[in-house]
Parts: sequence; structure tokens; C-alpha cells
Amino acid sequence: MWTLAEREHQRLSDGHTKVALELITTTAKLKGEEFLKDLIYSRNESIQERYELKLNEAEPELGSQIIRLATLRSDEGYMAEVRLLPDGWLLTENHCPIHSAANNVFIFVRLNSLASK
Repeated sequence: MWTLAEREHQRLSDGHTKVALELITTTAKLKGEEFLKDLIYSRNESIQERYELKLNEAEPELGSQIIRLATLRSDEGYMAEVRLLPDGWLLTENHCPIHSAANNVFIFVRLNSLASK
């Protein structure tokens, strides 16, 4: 297992982030903030449905379910890991593939909202 400090993340070139940001920004500009909210909500519903299906394939024991969830999250780029601590399970995501896009879009949407008032 490895992790990167925030400043090291900035050194890595990530073209996916730029493309995602451009698509999200364009969508917000063309269709509006409400459409973007609906889009995100729909995506979250799809993810939840997919997770439920995949988690049903794992053993019903809590530990197996959490380990499977960490694997699913890692497959999506979150670099997830799970540990059993004395007081329970800890699921950690060491990278968020949409973090910078989300931050930039939030700023864009808020500025756009203020400009239209």
C-alpha cells in the first residue's frame, strides 16, 4: 500500500480531471445547475444499485462486505483500504478521482449563480 501527500498529487498529470472538469463545466453552462444536480443524483443512484448487486455476491459477513466495498471503490480509482480496529472497521479512501473537478465546478457554479443575479 502507498499514499501520496496532497502536494505530490499536484505533480501527477491527470488528463482525466481536465476532461471531466470541461464536461461538467460545459454541462452546467448549457443545462444549468439543476440539471447538474439531477445528473449527479442519477449517477449516485446508479452507483448504489451497482454496489448492492456486487455486495450481494460477497459473503454476508460484515468483514467480507466491507472488504468487497473497498475493492469496488479501488476499482473506481479511490485507492480504498480497510482495516479492522479494536472498536470497529475503518474504510479509508486515499484518492478521490473527482475531487479537483468537483471543487472547480462548485466554484464555477457559484460564480455563475452570483453573476446571473
